[in-house]
Amino acid sequence: MADHSPEVSIIMNCYNGETFLEQAIKSVINQSFSNWEIIFWDNLSQDQSKKIFESFGDARLQYYLADTHTPLYEARNLAIQKSKGKYLAFLDVDDFWKKNKLEKQIPLFDNSKVGFVCSNYLIQHELKRKSWIASNKKIPSGFVTDELLSSYFIGLLTLIIRKEAYDSLEYGFDPKLSVMGDLDITTRLSLDWQLGSVQEVLAVCRKHGNNLLVQEREKHINEMEYWIERMDYLDSIRSRSSFYKLQDNLSYQKFIHHLLQNNRKQAFREFISMSLGIKKIRSLIILLIPLRLLRLLKND
Repeated sequence: MADHSPEVSIIMNCYNGETFLEQAIKSVINQSFSNWEIIFWDNLSQDQSKKIFESFGDARLQYYLADTHTPLYEARNLAIQKSKGKYLAFLDVDDFWKKNKLEKQIPLFDNSKVGFVCSNYLIQHELKRKSWIASNKKIPSGFVTDELLSSYFIGLLTLIIRKEAYDSLEYGFDPKLSVMGDLDITTRLSLDWQLGSVQEVLAVCRKHGNNLLVQEREKHINEMEYWIERMDYLDSIRSRSSFYKLQDNLSYQKFIHHLLQNNRKQAFREFISMSLGIKKIRSLIILLIPLRLLRLLKND
């Protein structure tokens, strides 16, 4: 009997996402690669999201209503449990894909050592009416743990994970994380699996408000502290110099946060704790910037 399971399961989590939902779904339906399913996880939306989703009438679109509202990364895990594909892709309702995204990325899995793939993407700022390419440098491939820890570069909207690789992890997305969940899962994948990368822009990420790190900077800092403490027991991560760079980045984030709160004493303590490098030099320059200007620059 022929296997009619979809090759790609597209995880689409939604909570009151009616504004851009239609374009997100159309960008999947218009894919040049057609062997997919959408796992649409409705996290108890109170808008027209369900009505918009069901209006497409495509059998590949699977609707699931959550029993209770859960944090985003817990919801991602619940949606994945419903998937049937060999590969897991992710598209939030604010974003959309280029027509050839799956066609370009899926062949990279012909290499059995590749457990996850990504591509470049465009960031589109709705309020400022401008856009820019996420990465102006060549996106790494192969074993990329150090690169991920040094300077995270994967956009979730471009990420596709081999289901076998996902299942090999001790756990999926960490439900305790709301900001750093992508870094967590891709770093753990990178310890045993290679990354395949496409340099082209294959997706568009919308920003339609203040940057999340500005709105929830303290949450980001708390999650980074939690994650660093959790990873510290893994010698495969703890022993890397890039892990210490991440700790420096935490100090830098705390430094910025304290400055924005006009707590220069705490900011200076974080500055002292940084090792000598680009972050420390940048911090020294920032110390000379008037607070009003710093707040203006960081409100991006």
